[in-house]
Amino acid sequence: KELPLGPIRMGYADWGQCDERLVEAARDGMNVLVWFSINLSVDSESGTPKVTGPATGPDFLDCVSKIGKMIDIVAPGMVHLIAVGGWNSPHPDTRFGWRSWWAAIRTWNQVHVARDGWHGFDGIDWDLEGNDDAGSKYNFFTTEVMELTRDLSAAAKKDGWLVTMAPPQSCMDPSTSVFSRKVDFSPLMPWHSEFKYHGRNLYAYWLANQGIDSFDLISVQLYEGWSEANFKISNGEAAADYLVTWAQNLMTGWDVDFSTDPDPRISILGKIRVSVPQEKLVVGLANGWAFQSAAKLRKFMLVWPESFGAAYSKLAEKKSEPRGFMFWTIGEEGKLVQKSLANGSVVEEEVWMMKALTNSLNQSGVNNMVREGAHLNNLMKSREGKLDLLDARPVSYTHLRAHETPEHLVCRLLLEKKKYYTPHIQHLYSI
Repeated sequence: KELPLGPIRMGYADWGQCDERLVEAARDGMNVLVWFSINLSVDSESGTPKVTGPATGPDFLDCVSKIGKMIDIVAPGMVHLIAVGGWNSPHPDTRFGWRSWWAAIRTWNQVHVARDGWHGFDGIDWDLEGNDDAGSKYNFFTTEVMELTRDLSAAAKKDGWLVTMAPPQSCMDPSTSVFSRKVDFSPLMPWHSEFKYHGRNLYAYWLANQGIDSFDLISVQLYEGWSEANFKISNGEAAADYLVTWAQNLMTGWDVDFSTDPDPRISILGKIRVSVPQEKLVVGLANGWAFQSAAKLRKFMLVWPESFGAAYSKLAEKKSEPRGFMFWTIGEEGKLVQKSLANGSVVEEEVWMMKALTNSLNQSGVNNMVREGAHLNNLMKSREGKLDLLDARPVSYTHLRAHETPEHLVCRLLLEKKKYYTPHIQHLYSI
């Protein structure tokens, strides 16, 4: 399965969510759906690897193929990912290696998910995080968990699956070179030192150890509690300006120092420069759940769609726009929130993030630009130098014919001989 061309418009289902709101999000422009979520545990009775979690219950499995097929009709080409982890979730059990776990995931997808004519999930999205309990072992990532995640990602990619990650902002942070496998730090910004749920470049390990080609998308959660983005914007920086600077810093890259890690399997990496290229960077936003009042300071940040659109347009002018956006969560679409206006008044407004962000991109002309062959689609190049489409641009059919090789001629004639018929479907579902 390949990612959609053009901007990524990714939505996260809520915990165990499988309902017609997902279909509505597809109508509103979503082209990547992350179902939420699974855990990699060991069965207490059989002692074998077992896929567990909210997306494995009987009600979910009865629903997913039906809703999945409806989504694929509304939005052909939709990419379906399954998240691994989530806040307060256990880390993958390392009593079994990547071969056993990959076999378990594939079997679960083929037997329990892909049924009744639906194809199942197209890839995995790593969403490994910490725990509310300060004493939980899951506020620390063992080297074994880091390596299992690495090796499972490689196995999934080899089998043709998409592999993405969704680090909290503090776990992919160009403002610091510090690396740690703990996720119980206070924010680096001078506020809310009592909030001890931040990381220090945790997810940078997988970029440094595996390389960027191991991951198809990197969706950075700017809605992390008391995040840097929240601090800067709450203290007066325009949201669009912040997003531009932040995205450019990720694309430019920064040094991460692994040498201080106590485990030599990690520290051997030393200091490595990592970056998130624009063709893989996805901006992670919240919707109405993060904005319960018009108060100036809130734990979670909501960036209004018009600010994201303005930032995207500014970056596009510099040919450095990110691949797209994602938001958490579709289950909260349509939430009624209080919004402060420039004149100081407060109004109530429903937040439909997928529709608003899609419209914002349309208004900026980004979607049309991409459909016409903008450079962003040509950035998917081999890091080994075998393919370099960085400077590719669209050309006419006449141009292609003029430069046609004998091999191309044979292929064209065979293709032109084929006749395709696409029936006109007037109505499929009423939802």
